[in-house]
Amino acid sequence: MRQQIFATLGTRIRGRFIFVIRLRNLCQNALYRILSNGRSRKNNFTGFKTAGICTGMRLHLMYGSARPREGGRLMWHLPWQRTRLDWLQIEVSSLCNNACVYCPQTAYAVVWENKLLSPEQIGAILPFLHPKTYIHLQGWGEPFTHPQLLSIIHTLKSKGFRVGTTTSGMLLDDDTIEALVDMGLDMIAFSIAGCSSEENDAIRQGTALKQVIHCIDTFQKRKAARHTAFPHIHIAQMLLRSSLPLIEAYPAFWQQLNVDQVVLSSLSLVARPELQKEACLADTLEDWDDLKRRLYTLRASNGLQDVLRFHLVSPFMLFNHCAENIEKSAVIGADGTVAPCVMATLPVTGPVPRFAHGRSVPNKHIRWGTIQAKHFQAIWKQRPYTAFRKQKERSGGLCSTCLKRSIETMDTAYQIVPSSMTCRWQIIQEANAERDAIQRMEDALKSYES
Repeated sequence: MRQQIFATLGTRIRGRFIFVIRLRNLCQNALYRILSNGRSRKNNFTGFKTAGICTGMRLHLMYGSARPREGGRLMWHLPWQRTRLDWLQIEVSSLCNNACVYCPQTAYAVVWENKLLSPEQIGAILPFLHPKTYIHLQGWGEPFTHPQLLSIIHTLKSKGFRVGTTTSGMLLDDDTIEALVDMGLDMIAFSIAGCSSEENDAIRQGTALKQVIHCIDTFQKRKAARHTAFPHIHIAQMLLRSSLPLIEAYPAFWQQLNVDQVVLSSLSLVARPELQKEACLADTLEDWDDLKRRLYTLRASNGLQDVLRFHLVSPFMLFNHCAENIEKSAVIGADGTVAPCVMATLPVTGPVPRFAHGRSVPNKHIRWGTIQAKHFQAIWKQRPYTAFRKQKERSGGLCSTCLKRSIETMDTAYQIVPSSMTCRWQIIQEANAERDAIQRMEDALKSYES
């Protein structure tokens, strides 16, 4: 008799406990729907307006659990149930309307695959992302070649994500800029390769520095008119070896534009052999130290400590880490593939070479699945991908020859690789011999003219 009483009490307590847990989850899900979508805002997943708690509960009861189902309707996770990344880079387009001399798309034009990622595919990713994840719309192409880019940005912003993009500025007009400011874009970066039209336009063929300046000025005016600080405006500037004599003139140009940040980068993917010399910024370790000292002095003397950042490939160092933050970020290519970094997502249909450490190496892909076959969270949590992210050293596979491991940062351990040093010294010697030959030819011409 006593056992029956205890069994009955246990069943009732357990039933009430389960009821309370389910009611709590239901209320949390309804509240999160309201907070994430906003009051009286149309919900893209339900087609109804969320006007209050009761409406949210009713929608939850109509459409079931917050857990997503394979092949069925995707429902939203609660924030702590989602994957939280520092950032997710989405390549919305692999098309480009420019022909930069250093771009892999120019070098691999014969095997380049032009694709667009559809808004529906991007929308299928969102239920699995924590709302504090920063989403950057950029890849190997020009994002504004996507005809629905503004709609994609609007959708991401309406779901509470921080969103940014990188562009050449050639496809932006005043109406597009006004729309981007109005929808609350968080950041826009403009790619350049010099601070004068003569320098930039020759390297980034098909672009015009004057157009970039016009776009930035228009953004600043629209932001001032609406009393907003967004989008933050960044400059992503490529630094080639041939541009080193001109760097003292750069700060005045940056300050004139009044941008929020400047990132000065060097080539980390060398697609053609003749670009190796442009990627190698110094001949000796002493020259490399002098260049760093020169850049840091340039930043301090012009008051750019909070504006100017460096992302330069060291000609001599090979670090044990990767600059791409693989542990807490991911890249989705225009074909829907999920990869650890942009270096592993070149949209090519055949084998292509790249050049690193003085030699040609075949390009390899590191891909963990496609969002068409699996949802993003399942790909992120699969064991091989998790093990790859947890590696402390990036010394195998594609990472072994990737120049992202040579991007120098402060207070970090590094190793000098003898074979890499030998190959690099061969390049440096060839460059010095070529420079000496040019100097002798110029001297001979001067003596002949005199």
